[in-house]
Amino acid sequence: MLGRPSPDTALSRHYAGVLARQPVLPVVADPVELFRRTDADRHWLAELLAQRPSRMVFVGHVSTAVDGGGAEGAALHLACPAEVAGHADPVGAHRPLQVRDLLELDAPIPSRVALVACASGGDYRFDEAAGLVAALVIGGAEVVTATLWSLPTAAGHRQAAPDPLSVTEDPMAELVIGVDEAHQGRDPRPCRQPVAAGPDAAVARR
Repeated sequence: MLGRPSPDTALSRHYAGVLARQPVLPVVADPVELFRRTDADRHWLAELLAQRPSRMVFVGHVSTAVDGGGAEGAALHLACPAEVAGHADPVGAHRPLQVRDLLELDAPIPSRVALVACASGGDYRFDEAAGLVAALVIGGAEVVTATLWSLPTAAGHRQAAPDPLSVTEDPMAELVIGVDEAHQGRDPRPCRQPVAAGPDAAVARR
């Protein structure tokens, strides 16, 4: 979703500033190490959450529940191998972290959580809102920012442009930075103007 990690990207520069100001989990020497981690499975997540960080930002892929199912069928796609136990069926070589798996981690959830992933706020589609946002609130989150629609990745944005080589904007990075900056402030609602072709955002409050 974020393209190839590089210290020259807007997102790396943003998190370099964050690392210079405050502690960040996971502990890294370079902001590039925050992206595309192969060790970021459900056990890794539970261990980090057990350290009780003040907030969490997830940028990645979320699969919504299939039609005819319930909101609890939504899942985060981490780096969990297919062999790990879980409620979701494996997808290729990995097993998604479904809502029930997240609840069973029994890990404390930070007071502020951002899910920057396609349709991560899809609880509203179901009569019983028991999806990812609800699970995070149950776990302790007071504010959850999630996206309602598909997100414009950097690669997709370039492909849609008449001249891909002329594209310098990265709407996905702008969205992540805007949400992250908002969650660091007194009022965690994103305050930047929406980027072109960007998603709506939902902020759930406890």
